[in-house]
Amino acid sequence: MISVIICSRISTIDSNLESNIQDTVGVDHEIIVINNENNQYSITQAYNIGVSKAKFEIVCFMHDDITYNSKNWGRKVISHFKNPKVGAIAVAGSPFHSFFPGSWFSSKILNIYLLQGDKNKDKLSYINQINQITESNEIVSFDGCWFCVRKKMFSKIRFDEVNFKGFHFYDADLALQIYRTGMKVITVNDILISHFSGGSMNLDYIKHSMLFHQKWKRELPVYAHIIPRQIKIKAEFTTLEEFIWICSKNHTLNKKTWKKVLLMVLERHYFHIKTPYYIFKSLKKILY
Repeated sequence: MISVIICSRISTIDSNLESNIQDTVGVDHEIIVINNENNQYSITQAYNIGVSKAKFEIVCFMHDDITYNSKNWGRKVISHFKNPKVGAIAVAGSPFHSFFPGSWFSSKILNIYLLQGDKNKDKLSYINQINQITESNEIVSFDGCWFCVRKKMFSKIRFDEVNFKGFHFYDADLALQIYRTGMKVITVNDILISHFSGGSMNLDYIKHSMLFHQKWKRELPVYAHIIPRQIKIKAEFTTLEEFIWICSKNHTLNKKTWKKVLLMVLERHYFHIKTPYYIFKSLKKILY
């Protein structure tokens, strides 16, 4: 029924995690552990290997620092995929992905059902939120801590091993690949997991944010539903503001970075807010 794929930082997964999966899944399953003890694989390479080994029709990708709180979560996964239009499910994501570099959560238009740990891994916060703008569970981007995909989707999609070698934006990239096929990506609120670690907004995050933007910029912004223009603009610049803050925190706000950021603002105005081309061209010359 379900193939569970885990990229493990040690040779085997923790016995408590294995027991937790087996005690809660409630359906036939297999656990595929990709041993990455020596860091020989990127997360995208490991997951592609896992997909090639999977024998069931639903593939579940999970970090090795989560536990399941919901009994029979496997049955619930199967139930969601009874809708033939659903290509993937997740527990956290957004119906909007900005034109500007930054993650799905930067827009503040969020769908989340999760027990999330803090940086010290000693406190869990319960988050049960569906965005108030669309009030829908359809999304275009999701968090990689836990998500499931129809295996047959991998005839059209693949984890991008070229651009995304770290732990950032490989998930957002796959979500957009699925969305582009015309299949739905949704968040679910009947499978509760505990995720014990938070993300790291480091130099690797900045690098992969820029790579993601470069790959998808001609298709961004993307949204699952119609979102009012003023809310989209606010979400765009909230994302940009957070990205600039992350760059500043990592001491990367040099002249080159500012030029890139300003050019993105100009491109956003030209392609989506219809700034006259001669103004766009003149301002671009000033930057370069």
